Amino acid sequence: MRIIIVFLSFVLVLTGAGISSAVQQISFAILPMEASDNVTAEERDDAENTLSAVLIQSAKYKFVERARIDQVLSEQSFQLTGATDSKKTAAIGKILGVDKLIHTSLYRKEALTIKISVVDVPTARVEFTKLRYFGNFGPKAVAKWAAAEILMQYPLLGTVTGKEGDAFIIDLGEAHGVREGARVFVAEKTSVVDDKGGELLSDYRRVGLLEVTRAAREGSQAKVKGPGSGSRPVKTGDIVSLEPLPSGRPVISKTPLLSSVQPGRLLLEDDMKSRQYLAPGFNKGEAYQTGVFHLNATHLKAYHAYAFYPMPFDKLSNFILEGEIEFEKSSRRASGIDICFRSKGSYADLNAYRLFLSSDGRFEVRLSRYATRFGLVPLQATPLLHRGTEKNRFRIVVYGSQVDVYLNDSFLIAFEDEQLEAGGIGFLVEAGGHVVVNSIKLREAVKL
Repeated sequence: MRIIIVFLSFVLVLTGAGISSAVQQISFAILPMEASDNVTAEERDDAENTLSAVLIQSAKYKFVERARIDQVLSEQSFQLTGATDSKKTAAIGKILGVDKLIHTSLYRKEALTIKISVVDVPTARVEFTKLRYFGNFGPKAVAKWAAAEILMQYPLLGTVTGKEGDAFIIDLGEAHGVREGARVFVAEKTSVVDDKGGELLSDYRRVGLLEVTRAAREGSQAKVKGPGSGSRPVKTGDIVSLEPLPSGRPVISKTPLLSSVQPGRLLLEDDMKSRQYLAPGFNKGEAYQTGVFHLNATHLKAYHAYAFYPMPFDKLSNFILEGEIEFEKSSRRASGIDICFRSKGSYADLNAYRLFLSSDGRFEVRLSRYATRFGLVPLQATPLLHRGTEKNRFRIVVYGSQVDVYLNDSFLIAFEDEQLEAGGIGFLVEAGGHVVVNSIKLREAVKL
């Protein structure tokens, strides 16, 4: 009976008690995609449909139906080429009653390229523009990357709507992608106003972190995550988001951030002989050969050969990952491998941190969000990485939002970033490459 009473109380707080939802879902209208003469109608349709589908399925935003957009464009005799004029575009947005308009164009130079721009309707200002292209990828891939740029730029914001005992009630729920155990960022909005009270600048100040303990469709119950996690206690009216608030840039360090972290309990020791944990995708030939694991992508022109460790290695937070890689000879000038950690989702929808190592002596730290690559540490050469087919040993120390990377027993780079809290581990080998993986060890990370 007690469980029933608690649950009913939770439902009442979410649906009644005089508390209204303040979910700040931005409303968008996606204008028909422009395409150059060397782009086929099928390519344009694939890109346009993929962009819309990814954004709508995210459940972050509100969208005007395409039929309504076409009707208004026809009534206003609006030409797509005029969409580059932000004032004309904003006028269409006002008729449609949306916050922002998305304008896209697809064209082909050396590679298929998509340009995406967002016009803020109230100010008639182009507030965001990006180009997305890469190698031999098709219209669906570049459109998915463009959608990821929008998803990263415009987080869904909700509100702390109440408190019941030690539990806070927020108006983000399963309908917005919230699940039990999810981390929620809490912030307050700060503004600079002019003499007449008009807002000149605005930003967010971090208040703390919450962890969802129960999720309903339109709201959730959460508790404070960790002691002293913010500048002041969380209170009703604070802004909440699943994305970091304020977003901030990753902090890059040329000295270790986690010197006090030591290896703890052994979680996994994979010699590639005793057991076969990994099931590769897009791989050429047998993966397990002569006591090592081969990821062979020499037959691919795009994408990766890949493999990820299964449960229970899919929810790792604080850990130390060690292993060996060896670049095999291929027709490509250089082979590259991404060592993925805190990964979530399938290969097609990957979210992960990625340490990229190349046989030509370069490295990069990447962030994948919505299967789209963003740079954290720029691509650069390092003398620590053995060129050619010589073995390389890596060690990645992960604790909280901080990461230290070691290569061949020497410190390489460190960074701090809040995007991903926990996930799995795995490997991606770029199209045309062939890399051998061996001697994987995974331990708990213990902070002294």
